[in-house]
Formats: sequence, structure tokens, C-alpha cells
Amino acid sequence: MAAILGRLGGGGHAYAAAATVKGQTLAQTENQLLEILYDKIKARRLARQLMSSPAISVEPEVSCEHANHLLTRYNINALLVTEKTEGGSELRGYITRQVIEKALFHKLGAVPVRAYMNTEVASVGPEADLPEIQKKIIENKQRILPVMEGNTSPGSSRAPTC
Repeated sequence: MAAILGRLGGGGHAYAAAATVKGQTLAQTENQLLEILYDKIKARRLARQLMSSPAISVEPEVSCEHANHLLTRYNINALLVTEKTEGGSELRGYITRQVIEKALFHKLGAVPVRAYMNTEVASVGPEADLPEIQKKIIENKQRILPVMEGNTSPGSSRAPTC
């Protein structure tokens, strides 16, 4: 705490400190404090520790109706779409509960998920920290973020983990 508030002209010790800030607006002080916090505090949680494993995925030919069943069974809001290849499985995209529900509403439950899946998928490596994870999710407006080690996920043959 002393190291953080020391940069604002205050002081104290490791667990308690204080600072009086003059000549700045509240917004300026908040921005300055956030910069100090990002500089001083390092993320301790990495994607490897935050991810669910193994990832629940479907193949592109699975029906929207079956995908909906999986979403409900596992109480999740998005599924990764993977396709079997010679070397294992490869990530092709993802599909969300909202898209599946729209397909079912329009009586398109028999249509394969490949017809409605999103094929533009951002991912992170297992050593990604929380700010990087947040940035990828927000920038790409994704509900699911695969954790990939090269072309594979940590701890599996080739299927992504999220």
C-alpha cells in the first residue's frame, strides 16, 4: 500500500497507507491510481488456472437441436465447434445459446450448427493473464474464449480448452 500511495504523495506500510491528493479532479486521480495499480500489481491468475477443461464441443454436422440439449445439460451458453482431423480435432468456430434458440424458434432444429456458427474465434495461450483475457473477450465480443497452446490446448491432443 505504501508503494502505491507513495506515488500519490502519501505513505504508510505494507497493509495500510493514506494519501491526500490536491490540485486534481476525481477523474484524474482515479486514472492515476489505476495506472499505478496496473504497474504495481501483477495478475496472479492465468488462463491455465481459470479455464474449464476439457472443453465441451460439438462437430459441425451436429444439429442445432442436439447442441441445445448439450447447452442445457452442461448449463453453458456457448459451444466450441471442432472437427476431427488426422492429428486430432481442430477448432472451426463457436455457437451461442442465443443463436441456437433463434434457430429452434424458427423450426430449424435439424439444421447443422455449421450453418450458424461464428467462424471468427479469438483465443489466448495458457499463460495469458486476466487483463489479456478480458481484452480479447471484450474486443471480439465472444462468450467463449478458447485457451490454445499453439494449435492445441494444454493437456489434450488437439481439442481446444476454454
